[in-house]
Amino acid sequence: MKKLMMCLVFLGLGTVAANAQDCEFETSATADYKYTKVATNSFWANWFAQIGGGVGVGHKNGYSFSNAMDYGRTYGVAVSVGKWFTPGYGMRLTLDWEAFGGLDDINVQGDIYAISKKSKNYGYLVYENLFNMSNLLYGYNENRFWNFSLVPRAGAVRNFCLDTYTPLIGVGFQSMWRFSNEIGVYLEGSFNVTTDKFFDNFTGDYSNGSEKIYDLKIGFCYNFGKNTWSRAVNLEDYEALSEEACAKLNDLRGQLQSEQDENARLRAELAKKPVEVPVPAAEKIIVANTVSTFFNINSSKINSKKDLINIEAIATAAKNTGAKVVITGTADSKTGSSAYNQTLSEARAKAVADELIGLGVSSDKIETKGLGGVNDVEPYTLNRRAIIELK
Repeated sequence: MKKLMMCLVFLGLGTVAANAQDCEFETSATADYKYTKVATNSFWANWFAQIGGGVGVGHKNGYSFSNAMDYGRTYGVAVSVGKWFTPGYGMRLTLDWEAFGGLDDINVQGDIYAISKKSKNYGYLVYENLFNMSNLLYGYNENRFWNFSLVPRAGAVRNFCLDTYTPLIGVGFQSMWRFSNEIGVYLEGSFNVTTDKFFDNFTGDYSNGSEKIYDLKIGFCYNFGKNTWSRAVNLEDYEALSEEACAKLNDLRGQLQSEQDENARLRAELAKKPVEVPVPAAEKIIVANTVSTFFNINSSKINSKKDLINIEAIATAAKNTGAKVVITGTADSKTGSSAYNQTLSEARAKAVADELIGLGVSSDKIETKGLGGVNDVEPYTLNRRAIIELK
């Protein structure tokens, strides 16, 4: 057991050393990811598989660690499959197979309780939540060499001695060293608790008390497909991409304002003169064939001031010309279900329509529709928009 405790101490020292190294390893090129949202990856991204082996100790409540090692030392292998949903949170399913070492026949109340090699095994299947504390505390960094994760778990353990099952809960602490985007090496220690019926079957001691399993394993991790995260494109990025278009729209808005001022001057002249003065027919001005309003992920709220200016220009043109406004809402097809994306696209179109109605455009002149999730433009995040057309 002393060897196991020394391993856990080295695990903790390795954590401190790796954390110090991480501060030097991080570069300014990736520092922008700190406390910045990342784009959601597809369902099939960020999957991984792990396989590892190591040692464990079975310990019954009331036994010293030295006694526990006499009957509870194990050697095992664990296989895991999991997925990261964000840089800080993921899930994992682990199957662990353990074999007792040095556990021979047991004398129970004067009788010899024979234990075969096959029945000296036990195994457990657990569901685990993964919390990458390195990313949660220091921000996502795709070049980080070392990551530390907290791994709470729950599941069931089977004692093959008597073919019985008992529940199991526990927590693990994993250090992961990344050598490439695909390959990593991990060292993981865990503490697990099961009921007092588990080791009784091995030891013949039927006294009450919780029973504990300590594990220490080292293994390899392989990441499938896309396993990094891209910075989320926000409204400021959209605005940077469309500076030239916005400048042109602002020029058109100035022209519309000049036309309005000229109409006001003519009305003032008519008021002064009772004679009829021919008024030039209003020129039909179309602001643009197509204008797009962009949205953040999972949102139908218009936040950009430039988008609001564009909508105001559309409203002015629609009122002056009598043109019909067609609004088509879309979502990106790489995130969310089809049903949810359909609802979201319709909500985005309605948000623009409500803004136009608030600016004085008759609802009879507005047509809205939602296309659901699409992949019409690149990058795919630009599909989170509403397309406004004057017809």
